[in-house]
Amino acid sequence: MLGLSLPKILILAAIVIAIWYWSKGLRQDAKSSREEEPRNHNPGTETLTACPVCKAYVVEDSAKSCGRPDCPY
Repeated sequence: MLGLSLPKILILAAIVIAIWYWSKGLRQDAKSSREEEPRNHNPGTETLTACPVCKAYVVEDSAKSCGRPDCPY
């Protein structure tokens, strides 16, 4: 038959355990490299405010007049 003896079974078990630990280390490395990446890729955000006259949303810090005579910006 196959002739599986105790030394062959032990060597096979050692190979399987070594492969399992090796793959576990690879998964841990991949996980740690994903955690190092920033979650928010947007470097900055801007606050929008609704214009009280025309109800259009404008950037709060750099709002410009829309051309209407009653525009507050």
